[in-house]
Amino acid sequence: MQRYLLTPHFRERQARSDCGKSLLNPYKDYLLQQYNRGRRRVKDLFREIQKQGYAGSYRTVTRYVRQLAQAQGVELRKYPTGRQLPKVVDQKRPVLTARRAAFLVLRQSEKLNAREYKLHTLDDINLA
Repeated sequence: MQRYLLTPHFRERQARSDCGKSLLNPYKDYLLQQYNRGRRRVKDLFREIQKQGYAGSYRTVTRYVRQLAQAQGVELRKYPTGRQLPKVVDQKRPVLTARRAAFLVLRQSEKLNAREYKLHTLDDINLA
């Protein structure tokens, strides 16, 4: 900490180069299609995309399928049988979280980029 306090200028924090990128991204459309067809067992979906070349973790697939289930208003292991569930669509823009909202409110509006400014003016909000 002392080293940073003694430096003559403050180095800006570098953004992560992999921000918003996931090994699952190329397979999300396929998973969404299979999910909407009624194929919801994560183990089966995971094996299928592994055969297609997916190198990520089982946990990542589970999180994504859980998001799809939550979008339908059901818990992952409690699927009602015999009831038609609405189709799920993948949101292409990031969800507005509490942390993100606080950042947008507290940041000076002239420092916001176009996308952040649009969110700041409440034009394009996808609430979690």
